[in-house]
Amino acid sequence: MSAILLPQGTRPQRRDLEAGSGARRPNVTPADPQHTRDPGASLITLSAFLAFALSVVLWFTDSRQEAVFTGLWVPSILALSGFYAALRRHSK
Repeated sequence: MSAILLPQGTRPQRRDLEAGSGARRPNVTPADPQHTRDPGASLITLSAFLAFALSVVLWFTDSRQEAVFTGLWVPSILALSGFYAALRRHSK
């Protein structure tokens, strides 16, 4: 990285820095679709967490068979999430 030597007491202007050969900042806006949350993915993740929480509650309330059944939903829901992410990536 090269240093720019300036006379003491002077500061480069913003337009001088942008027009120079230095690296430019990317033009990213908050509304960029690549940086927004996907409500579908958030809903799938939330449902996996709720299935896990329900399984734990059922386990400690002595409904062991129902707890195991509900606990098996979690990997299935997460697999659905992976499939959904692959579909979203393929459609872009």
